[in-house]
Amino acid sequence: MKFVYTSDMHARGKNSANRIGDYYSDWLLKFNETVKLAKEKADGNLIIGGDLYDSSVVSNTIVDDITDIIEKNNLKVKIVPGNHDMLCGKWENSKASSLAHMVRRSKHIEILEEYKEDDFVIVGMKYFFGIEEEIKENGLIMEDTDRLKIIIPHAFITIKSFHPAVTHVMAKDIETNADMVLCSHFHEDWGVESIANKNCINTGVTKFINVGAFGRLSITEHKHMPKVVLVDTDAQSAEIIPVITAKPGEEVFNLENVSTKKEFKNTIDAFIKSLESTDFQGMSISGMVNNIAKESNTEKEVVDLIQNKIQEMKDG
Repeated sequence: MKFVYTSDMHARGKNSANRIGDYYSDWLLKFNETVKLAKEKADGNLIIGGDLYDSSVVSNTIVDDITDIIEKNNLKVKIVPGNHDMLCGKWENSKASSLAHMVRRSKHIEILEEYKEDDFVIVGMKYFFGIEEEIKENGLIMEDTDRLKIIIPHAFITIKSFHPAVTHVMAKDIETNADMVLCSHFHEDWGVESIANKNCINTGVTKFINVGAFGRLSITEHKHMPKVVLVDTDAQSAEIIPVITAKPGEEVFNLENVSTKKEFKNTIDAFIKSLESTDFQGMSISGMVNNIAKESNTEKEVVDLIQNKIQEMKDG
C-alpha cells in the first residue's frame, strides 16, 4: 500500500492574527495539490493525523467543500481525530462535531482505528486528555506480529526537550515496537528521526516522522513550509514531499510583527515564572494577577490579556 500522510491541517474560514491574504483560499490550493498527489502516487489513499479542522464545529460550507473534493476525486481517506476536532477533548462526546458529521455523510471517509493487510498494520491513536502521560507510562506497543507496524498518535511528541510547562514526551523515551511513528500535534517539523530499536524486527529502527503543520496559523510558523509524506509499505519507505503551492512566510504573515510577538511572549513567560514564588493564600485570582504584575513590573497589555482570559472562564 502507498498513502499520503499529513496532519494539523486546521481548515478554517477566517484569517488568524497577523495573516495577510486569504487563509482558506490558500488552504484549498494546498489541499487540492495534496489530493492530486494522493491520486497520482498513492492510489487515492490519504491519511490525516488529526486536526483536519481548526475547531470542533466549523462552517457547513467548509465541511461541504472538503467532502465534495474528496468524493469527486474518489479518495480513500482515514482520519485520526485530534484535539481540535473534538468537543470537550473526547471523541465519545463529539457526535455533533464537524468531523463526525463529515464521516457520517461520506462513504469515502472513516476514522482510523486499525487497518491491516497481510504485510502491514496501521493503528490510529485518537487524542485524549493525558495522552502524553499515557505514552510515557505504557509506550506505543502494537500487536506482536511480523507485519510492518505503523502507529499514528495525535500527541505532543518531540525530539528535543520542550518547555516544562507544556506536557510532552520525547521520542527517545518512548517504548515502542512500531517501525514508523507518524507524528502530529507538534507543529514544528524535524523530518525523519531514526532511533535504533531492537523491538522492531523488520527494520531494527523506529522512524519518528514529523513534517509539521499543514495549516500555518501562528506568525511563529512563518519559517515553516508545509510538507506531506508519501509512505510505501512494500518498500518500507517514507518520502517527504514539499507542498509547492504553499506560499513563503513573507506572503502569508505580516512579518513586521515578529519582533513584537517575541517580546510579548518573553513577558508572558516571565510573568508565569513569577507565579512559582508567590503566596496565593487568601487572594482572588484577579488579585493574584494584579499583585504579581505590580511586583514584577509587568506591562499593562499583558495584565489586561490575562484578566480578560480569567473573565472569559468565569463567564463560560
